[in-house]
Amino acid sequence: VDIFRHIGLHEAQHVALLESVHGAMRGTFTILDFADPQDPPLVYLESLVGSYYVERAEHLAAYRRAFDRIRAQAVPLEEYLG
Repeated sequence: VDIFRHIGLHEAQHVALLESVHGAMRGTFTILDFADPQDPPLVYLESLVGSYYVERAEHLAAYRRAFDRIRAQAVPLEEYLG
């Protein structure tokens, strides 16, 4: 977490997806939003053979939509723990 503060990361949304959770996507992605407006947001992808950074606005928007759909379908933490 300290490294995020060091690089000026404002917010990170990380999602681990399994095939059974969301059939349209596989793997993990992290949406990175930075506090400095000079640093554009991006998506970090991991795979078995490497990692990728996605910067194109239309691709970033697709990942944000996917994250919003997953979050809307998720069980609230209080319900999960209760």
